[in-house]
Amino acid sequence: EAEPGFVFPYKIAGTNSPRSVRCQWTGNWKGCRSALSTDNCEWGVSGINASTSDSLVSIKLWVTNHDTISRKFDVVRLFTPADNMDSWNMQVDSVSFTHKHIRKHGYTEFSLSELTDTLRMTFSKKHLEVGSFLLQGFYLGLSEKNAMPGVTYNAIGVNGAGTYSYLRGEDFQKQMNGINPDVVVFGIGVNDANVPEGDFNSALYEARYDSLVSIIRSVNPDCAFLFITNNDTYYQKRYPNKNAIKVQETMRRLAIKHGGAVYDLFDVMGGLGSITKWKNASLASSDLIHLTKEGYELQADMMFTAIRNALGDFMDSQGLQ
Repeated sequence: EAEPGFVFPYKIAGTNSPRSVRCQWTGNWKGCRSALSTDNCEWGVSGINASTSDSLVSIKLWVTNHDTISRKFDVVRLFTPADNMDSWNMQVDSVSFTHKHIRKHGYTEFSLSELTDTLRMTFSKKHLEVGSFLLQGFYLGLSEKNAMPGVTYNAIGVNGAGTYSYLRGEDFQKQMNGINPDVVVFGIGVNDANVPEGDFNSALYEARYDSLVSIIRSVNPDCAFLFITNNDTYYQKRYPNKNAIKVQETMRRLAIKHGGAVYDLFDVMGGLGSITKWKNASLASSDLIHLTKEGYELQADMMFTAIRNALGDFMDSQGLQ
């Protein structure tokens, strides 16, 4: 593990959160998700916002690893529209800090005087007539003196999102520069394909992925891509969803086209209709779409093993013992 990376305090927006992201807050906040057609906001790379019109609010945020140990950082990038920086006072309460505006990438960076494992920020209006404050996410990083080699995992998943969701974010490309990924793992497709078989447009689905890849490649031309096929699902809990096969075929084409790789979760699960076996083994939920906690952990373990084995095979083939 290197830096904690990009996080969003999902619970402040009224939606589910990874266990690793913990937050507390004061004030009244309202969430806005790009996954919802009824929502229309200024989204960044996260595809989700939280806004407040209260004159004084605060956020406490900390991130843990898989052993629930809090992770440390001494650099904070606050992702928020530029006009918020002009109309709101912002104070980092954890430790003393300096800050600089890096607006071309859609964030303001705070350099802390020492390592900390908890971010406490207070936001207050400069004038009563100021509009709402819009939070688009945080990047928790390490300064050059404290940098460590390792993996930084930036999570931008949104409940209910499809390929179309992230393309709604007008600041997606700009803020992607603030992350600059080396590897992007794509697992978007279940919501795209959760429609009657005849209604799934695989060509449009592929075109949207092409657009996402193009945006990311404009930030880092050398970025590598891993595509995860859909887990097996049932449509309306009654019909095996054959659209998963079209997603599988599309992702294989995308991997060839963009020089990426595929982790074929659909095939690993057992193919069409296999989620019923996972449900009977308490690895999938009764909606026959989502997995259970144990199912997702098994999925992650299997994918990690596949990546490790593929890396080992490559190193053997290159004589890199």
